[in-house]
Amino acid sequence: MQYQSSAAEQFAGDSDQTGSSWRLFSFLLVIFSVMLSSYVGLNVGYRAYLTSSIADYDEKISASGAKLEIKERKDLVAFYSQMINLRDILKSHIFASKIFPFLESSTNLKVAYTTVGLSVPDRTMTIDGLAGSFDALVQQLAFWQQSGEVEKIILEDNSTVNDMVRFRADITFKNDFFFYSDLSASQTEPAQ
Repeated sequence: MQYQSSAAEQFAGDSDQTGSSWRLFSFLLVIFSVMLSSYVGLNVGYRAYLTSSIADYDEKISASGAKLEIKERKDLVAFYSQMINLRDILKSHIFASKIFPFLESSTNLKVAYTTVGLSVPDRTMTIDGLAGSFDALVQQLAFWQQSGEVEKIILEDNSTVNDMVRFRADITFKNDFFFYSDLSASQTEPAQ
């Protein structure tokens, strides 16, 4: 009996074990189903949500890029318009300072100026100066006459003072002399 009672006890203990294994199996089945439903939910639902969110952000990025391109185009057109307006203003602006490069590039080394008077409305410049000789004065007048900027020259006065020739000349410039142009294109070497 001893073996029977212990066998009975052993089998009775198995029935307890069988119930707990079903409970464990049920618990694991619930956990598995929760994990499976989470995986399916994340894979199907959340992935679709993320894909649509990414597509929305891509559309927003491309739309803002298009707006940026439009803004850049508008800025470029505005800048170009300002440059054209500035060029037109410079073309109509009078530059009295253009007289300095003219005098610098067209003065004979044997000629010195004592006074220079400028009348922009009349396009004339009156120069009082000293030349080393009559030959230097003639070279200076000839160089001014050959210059592309000068319309006419009038030698008003000349006299000899202390081995120097004092002179006064009126130079009339062409109509477009005082307006904007490339200064380097009009400069030439002075007569020696």
